[in-house]
Amino acid sequence: MREKISEFLKTKKGRMLAIIIGILSIAVVLLFIFFIIFSRGQTIDTTVVTKPAADSVTTEEKTPEAEGKPSENNDEMTDGFEVYQYKDPFEPLVVASNSTTTTTTGAGTTTTSEAETDSEIQVLVLEDIYIDDGVEYASIRYGGTVYKVTEGDRVDSSPFQVISIGEESVILLYGEDQLEVKLGQEIIK
Repeated sequence: MREKISEFLKTKKGRMLAIIIGILSIAVVLLFIFFIIFSRGQTIDTTVVTKPAADSVTTEEKTPEAEGKPSENNDEMTDGFEVYQYKDPFEPLVVASNSTTTTTTGAGTTTTSEAETDSEIQVLVLEDIYIDDGVEYASIRYGGTVYKVTEGDRVDSSPFQVISIGEESVILLYGEDQLEVKLGQEIIK
C-alpha cells in the first residue's frame, strides 16, 4: 500500500493533493491557536440570583453608623437586573378615607355623619324597598345621605337614575349601562 501512495505522490495530481492537504492542516492548526489565544482575554461572567426561601431569611439589626451607608450586599444583588416588589393583586390601589364631622344643634343633641374626603369615590347602597300609598319607593344611601326615590328619579346629583323597582332589587341606569342592585348590595363608583 505504501508503494502505491509513493507512486501516486510522484505524479502531478498526487503532488497537488499533498500540497492542498498540507495547507489545510496548517490552517486548522493556526485557527486552533488563534482561538485559544484570543478566548483567554474574554470571559463571560454569569451570576444567578435566586430569591431566598422564607425560612432562611434572617434579619440584621443596623447600628446608627451602618444606617447611612448602603449595604455592599445590596449593590451586588442589584447589578444586572431590575429590582421590584411583589404585589397583591387583590389589594386595592386606592383606599378611600372617611372623615367624621360632629355638629351640635341648639337643643344640645349631637349628630355625627361620615363625609367622603375623595369626591370621586361614592358608595351607593340599596337599603329598603317599600310601598307608600300605592307607590313603590326605594331607600338608597348615596354619599352618606339616604334618598327616597321612585321610578324615573335621579339619586341626588349622581349619574344614577332609577329605571324600575322590583320586590328585592332596583334597576339603575348609570350612563348607558343598566345595573341591578339587590337589597343590601353596595356599588362603588
